[in-house]
Amino acid sequence: LGEPSDDITLEVAGKTVSFYDPGAASEEEPKPVAQGTLTTASRQLLFFVPSGKPSPLYRVLVFPDDPQSFPMGSTRLLNLAKVPAIFRMGEHAIKVAPSRTVIAPMPRKVNKYNDFNLEIMLETEKGIYPVRQTRARAVKSKRDMAVVWIDPRTKRARVNLYTDIPPWTLPGNETPNP
Repeated sequence: LGEPSDDITLEVAGKTVSFYDPGAASEEEPKPVAQGTLTTASRQLLFFVPSGKPSPLYRVLVFPDDPQSFPMGSTRLLNLAKVPAIFRMGEHAIKVAPSRTVIAPMPRKVNKYNDFNLEIMLETEKGIYPVRQTRARAVKSKRDMAVVWIDPRTKRARVNLYTDIPPWTLPGNETPNP
C-alpha cells in the first residue's frame, strides 16, 4: 500500500479491468497481476490491494470518482480489516463494515484553522482498539481517503491517509462535470 509501481499494461474487456506485467515471461495466455470490475460512473478510482493469493497478486477495488459520487470536501472511508472500523471525524462517528466503503461528509465541528479531530478504531471481540488519532483539515477544495488495513507482516492495524485534488478542479484544467 502506498508505493508507486513499475509500468504495467491495462486491458479492459466489458466491465473487467486487468493489469499485466509487460516484463513477464511470454506465455500463450498471460496471467493478470491485478483485476477488478469497473463501475458505471464516468470517472473511476482504481485502488490496488494485495490479494493474498499467488494469482492475481492484487485486487483492484474500483470506486465511482465523479463529483456526484465523491463530492469535494468529503472523505472516502475504506475498511480493509476483518472487523468493523469506527471513524470519528469532528461531530461524525461512522462505523464501516469489513471490506466496505462509506463517503463521509465534511465535518462542521472544526477549529479556527478548519482542523478537526480524526480517530480511527477497530471494534474487536475484546472491545474498541485505537489505531490512529490525528488532525485533518476540512476544506471544499480537496477530497480525502482514509484506509484502515492489517499489515500482513506485522499483523498490526495501519492507516493510510490520501488527499485528492482532482486535476479538473484546478484553474485552467476545468472540464465539464460528468
